[in-house]
Amino acid sequence: MQLKKAPTKDGAFKVTFDDGTIRKEFTVNVKANFSLNTLILTTSGVFYDELGEDFDIVGGGGGIYIKEKTPKADKDVQITFEDTDSTGVEAEGSEWTKGEAGTGGVAEVNSLEIKKVYAPSKAEIKFTDGMVNETVTVTLDGTETAAEVASAIAAAFNELRDGAGLRGYKVDTSGDSVLFTSKHEYADKNVTITMTKK
Repeated sequence: MQLKKAPTKDGAFKVTFDDGTIRKEFTVNVKANFSLNTLILTTSGVFYDELGEDFDIVGGGGGIYIKEKTPKADKDVQITFEDTDSTGVEAEGSEWTKGEAGTGGVAEVNSLEIKKVYAPSKAEIKFTDGMVNETVTVTLDGTETAAEVASAIAAAFNELRDGAGLRGYKVDTSGDSVLFTSKHEYADKNVTITMTKK
């Protein structure tokens, strides 16, 4: 989406994104004193909040680029802009680069294996892949099996973001392990998962 003119008054504009599978409508709040660069940064942040789980969001050169996380067949994407509050912002959505057929990659899976059951305590589990950084805490009474600890950790991650879960990952268990499976088939990420007692 190209942003062509900064706002001249406070207000909001609406953007609709639709690729045939994912449809999102969201508003971007702006101020009259926004420069074009501030407008791009603000709009990029909203785009990331709304679409960052499914797309890479890149801002620059007067535009915001919504990139599929893996090359996929070309889609009929519609990006529409409506200046609902007459802020003066001018923008246009268009396809920048056509997609390509998928490469048949495999979703990345990372595992946290519970090898020791803690005495009564709180355990803090940190997950990071360089972009997604989340920490959950689980309370243990010391009677849980390793599989029950794994289930408690998975449940804590799945409760993040009001039940939406860990951004970009499906979290479940297999025996004594918590599995973090990427929701997209893309290049290997440097994932770090740590568990410590508090």
